[in-house]
Amino acid sequence: MSNLSIEHKKGEVNELKASLRNPAVERDPEKRREVVKRVIAYMTLGIDVSRLFTEMIMATSSKDLVVKKMVYLYICNYASTNPELSLLAINTLQKDCRDEDPITRGLALRSFCSLRLPNIVEYLQKPVEDGLVDPSAYVRKTAAMGCLKLHNLAPQLVLESGLVGRVRQALYDRDTAVIASAICALEEIEGGTSKVEKQLVHHLLNRIREFNEWAQVVVLGLVARYSPAVPAETFDIMNLLEERLKHSNAAVVLATTKVFLNLTQDFPTVHQQVYARLRTPLATLVHGGSVEQGYATLKHIALLAQRAPAVFAEEHKLFFARFNEPSYVKLVKLEILTAVATARNVGEIVGEVAEYVTDVDVAVSRAAVGVIGVLGARVSSAARTVADQLVALLNIGIPHVSSEAVVAIKTLLRRHPHLLATQHAPAGGGSGGGSGGGSSLAAAIGSFTRFAVDEPAARCSLLWMLGEHGEQIGEAPYVLEQMIGEYEDEPSAAVRLELLSATVKLLLKRPAEMQAMAGRLLEAATADTRSTEVHDRAIFYYRLLQHDVSAAKRVLTAPVQLPDVFVEERASEWQDKLFEEFNSLTVIYGMPSDRFVKPALSANAPARKVADEMASASGRAARAQAGAAAQGNGSCTGRAADGMGHAEEAAEEEEGEDEDEEEGEEESDDDDDEGDGGDGAQPATRAGGGCNGTAGASASLVDLLGDLSMPAAAPPPPLPPARLVLTPAVVLDSATFQAQWGATGGSCSWSLPFASAVEPQPVVAALGAHDVKCMAFGTVGAAHKFYFYAQAQPLGAEPGALFLVELVLDMGARAARATLKSAAVNALPAFAEHLKRLVQQTIEPRL
Repeated sequence: MSNLSIEHKKGEVNELKASLRNPAVERDPEKRREVVKRVIAYMTLGIDVSRLFTEMIMATSSKDLVVKKMVYLYICNYASTNPELSLLAINTLQKDCRDEDPITRGLALRSFCSLRLPNIVEYLQKPVEDGLVDPSAYVRKTAAMGCLKLHNLAPQLVLESGLVGRVRQALYDRDTAVIASAICALEEIEGGTSKVEKQLVHHLLNRIREFNEWAQVVVLGLVARYSPAVPAETFDIMNLLEERLKHSNAAVVLATTKVFLNLTQDFPTVHQQVYARLRTPLATLVHGGSVEQGYATLKHIALLAQRAPAVFAEEHKLFFARFNEPSYVKLVKLEILTAVATARNVGEIVGEVAEYVTDVDVAVSRAAVGVIGVLGARVSSAARTVADQLVALLNIGIPHVSSEAVVAIKTLLRRHPHLLATQHAPAGGGSGGGSGGGSSLAAAIGSFTRFAVDEPAARCSLLWMLGEHGEQIGEAPYVLEQMIGEYEDEPSAAVRLELLSATVKLLLKRPAEMQAMAGRLLEAATADTRSTEVHDRAIFYYRLLQHDVSAAKRVLTAPVQLPDVFVEERASEWQDKLFEEFNSLTVIYGMPSDRFVKPALSANAPARKVADEMASASGRAARAQAGAAAQGNGSCTGRAADGMGHAEEAAEEEEGEDEDEEEGEEESDDDDDEGDGGDGAQPATRAGGGCNGTAGASASLVDLLGDLSMPAAAPPPPLPPARLVLTPAVVLDSATFQAQWGATGGSCSWSLPFASAVEPQPVVAALGAHDVKCMAFGTVGAAHKFYFYAQAQPLGAEPGALFLVELVLDMGARAARATLKSAAVNALPAFAEHLKRLVQQTIEPRL
């Protein structure tokens, strides 16, 4: 087909239709093959040839295997758009599944299963059952995968018909390709939760050499889930797989690595020895194949180095970048060098990384400067050397290098603030901003204004250093004075906030020099209308200073005790999950698979199927929500309304409660107004979308720039409720979700407007990042419908509260509506507010 020249002309599809119906073409196998080739070529180019479906169905009766294969490809491609006409091909497919030629039987069975139409399930079961016991290994392999496709269409049928048991018997098949296909099918059907038996593991390992490379990876993935009964068995398996570490295929080596790590996780000493054993095979793979293979191996080494940095410290030169390597390889090597640095090799690593600072790729250059700062912070013996190196980098004259050097110096000073009092010899003979034979780091910070430090992150780092250590930096007030003079021209709110903090801190340390400029800054910041946060921070500082300068000094300049580990140095909360999914895209992306795999493609049921199954269960909640919506934007009830009558009852009860609450709040407002000298009570207004059903009282505006000497008459606000913490380990299947949804009594709802169109995938990703997991989602008309679930962290021996969510994004009305359910009624309002805030941040509602 590659030699077939295609020139699409108007009316060509009609000509093909006429050719397929031409009796002369039907009688000539060569002409028929050429016409079908042209149809497939058009289909491959994206031209719609679905109008030929009837004619192509008739071509399935051909005895030509090539024509049959192309026709089956066409039918599978257009079956979803012509489900009724696809039934016409069933008789031919069933007949071909009983053909004498095993290639024809396998082709027909594969095409039959690939139709994926619900109305063919009743015809598909028998061919799959027969295929599992077919004499041909190719047909048996196809049938094993066909069982998985049938499970996606009718999971209950597969489980009840005993097909899973027959696929499990295929694990002992004489053909290795059948075994590998059976393993893949069972892993998908059972979700990787079935127990791996000792007899099966030994059977597979004894035949491991017979499998091809892909099949070896599949087998090793299964063995990685096996837990030996005794330690001796563990060592026997490792000895048997020792030679797999010398394999030329990177996937096989990494799969074997996963087996070794899982088997020895309960033996700490042996586990560390495994890391040492893996060092040589992994090092060989880094430079022994393609660049892409080396990158994938390096990502796995970076993960291993987080747990055993000392093992790879001796081979640190292996991770020095080559001049001709792609940027993404250089970046991951820098990540590994950061992890494996020790007091013995840090000097050599810093010297090597310093060479990357002038790399033509800006990302590599920035990362190199950042790594130098991190190395100085982690390895105390290298702190002074790194400080000299960073000061020297400021003189290079490259803007992004200077900016990153400022950020790196801040990182260094967070861990080693004593460096400001240490004299350094100028690195490389450059002038560090001082005089005589040397210059201090403090003098270099004071001279930052002569460097091109225009990036917000660098300016924030500089201001942090001036605020925290300004008493040791002689030029600190003059640097701040220049930046205060440019306040109105500063576009970054983060820089303006940091400028406020640094100025007030330095004012408390050096008041004589800072008083006048601090006053100008507070005046400008309180009048700043570009950022509410900057405005409020300025008001806070002004009132704090006016109230008690000594108290302000105790609050803002209190000595800070250095922690053993900073937040950014802690191991990722995903690290254990990454090790569980070792040798997969999870390691490449650096996040668990549920963060980047779409729910419809994961082990959960397809979105539309789940939505259809839950339609009846959510009907009552939707009617109750509609009744409550007549009373306000949001409501919270202690039980689910059952039917329209109960929904009206619930709405009437809530209306009565709201009236009582409003009366109480009006009285409270009267008291507050009298205390504040107000003229009268303000009418209470209901908080839009509030989940507790409480009304919000409107208070008179407070002049934040008024007489600051008057004591506040308002009572102190109540303590906030405990922060809701969700667990990332919750797993729920669709059947349990549906059962819980129908049985759970406590319900809650809210609504939220939004201005622009919203795509479903970003919503799923944003909520998933905060441990609110998606069961399913789909589009119904002009609305996106989602089903989410989450679970609170357990308290002691009690399990955490389980929350179920139905979220509807109505594109027509530009409104988001959520219905939430949980047996823990007391915890439901807090979760509802948390979910509403997450959704609001994602869909950007209009104010």
